Amino acid sequence: MVVYDTNLMPNPRKQGSYHHGDLRRAVIDSALQLIAEQGIESLTLREIAKRVGVSRMAPYRHFENKAVLLAVL
Repeated sequence: MVVYDTNLMPNPRKQGSYHHGDLRRAVIDSALQLIAEQGIESLTLREIAKRVGVSRMAPYRHFENKAVLLAVL
């Protein structure tokens, strides 16, 4: 029987993939903060993604578009 030390094995999740802990909550919080700072007209999913530190498309996993996000807010 071969026993592998898993601490020595590469973790594919750590190499190049990124997972945000609670992206939905982070998008909502960032949207509320952005609106408070700059007004509702400045709200874009692109700006929220930038603030949260994820790809431009990541917020779309939780919100189909800006209108859906606004309905949740």
